[in-house]
Amino acid sequence: MLQRTIVSLVVCSASALNVRSSKLAPELPPAALSRRAWGDAAACGAAAAWVVAAPAAQALVTNPICASGVGDGCAELAAGESPLIAELQARSAEKREQRRKESLERYSVNNFNDFFAVDNKSLVRHADGTFEALPKDVIAEG
Repeated sequence: MLQRTIVSLVVCSASALNVRSSKLAPELPPAALSRRAWGDAAACGAAAAWVVAAPAAQALVTNPICASGVGDGCAELAAGESPLIAELQARSAEKREQRRKESLERYSVNNFNDFFAVDNKSLVRHADGTFEALPKDVIAEG
């Protein structure tokens, strides 16, 4: 991997520095050549950075996940550690559904009020937890 990165950097550097000697370069003013060389060098640098970062990204994708106390990675995280980690994972797993519902409710209230305000409506939460968009004059009447 390192060898491929070094080769790509050398090729990119050579192509960026060789802009002046290309057959297309004579009709361009010197300032354009400079900008073009900088642009080529920047593009090559970005490509080299991507080549270096790709294995790290792959490792993130393939590692087991433990989210809210649920997932393949939870047992690995709790293995050999104090019982506190296992207890915290269990409590997180118990509250996972409750937190998901609360998050969805906050999202609905925060994001849809502006949407319904265009039609002079407001989002109202009923006792059973459902939402309804009602005209503001109906809400004012009670």
